[in-house]
Amino acid sequence: MKDGPAFNTFSKNFFYVLVYCSIMITFSSLVFATPPSEIKLEYDQEKKILHMEFKHVSSDPRDHYLRRVFIYKNDVEVVKRQYTKQTNHQKLIDDVPIELRPGDVVRVLAICNEAGRKEETLVIPEKNEESNSP
Repeated sequence: MKDGPAFNTFSKNFFYVLVYCSIMITFSSLVFATPPSEIKLEYDQEKKILHMEFKHVSSDPRDHYLRRVFIYKNDVEVVKRQYTKQTNHQKLIDDVPIELRPGDVVRVLAICNEAGRKEETLVIPEKNEESNSP
C-alpha cells in the first residue's frame, strides 16, 4: 500500500495533537499550584527563636507543600530549611533557633514545591520598642 498525502496529513496532525497533550499535562500542575500567600514572622529575643508561619493552602500537604525556606540576616544567607510536607492543609509552621540583635534585618524566602515564592522581612526591634507594641 502506498503512503499518500492523506496518510502524511494524518501523521502530522497526530504528532501535533500528541505534542499539545504532552505540553498540557506537563504544565497543568502549575495551574493548580499556589504560592504562599502570607508569611508571619516573630522573634523571641529571650529564647533566640524565630517563629515563622506560612499561609499556603494545599489539598494534600504531603504532595503540595513549601519545599524550601531561606533565612537571610542582613542580606547574608544564614539558614536553609528543606521540607517534605507542611504542617497542615492551611500552613507551615516552624521555629528556628537563630541569634539576632536589635536592628538586624531578617528576610525569609519561602518556595513552593510546585510553583511560586514569597518573601517577608522583619527588623528586630529594640527591647523597649517591643514592650510598647499592642
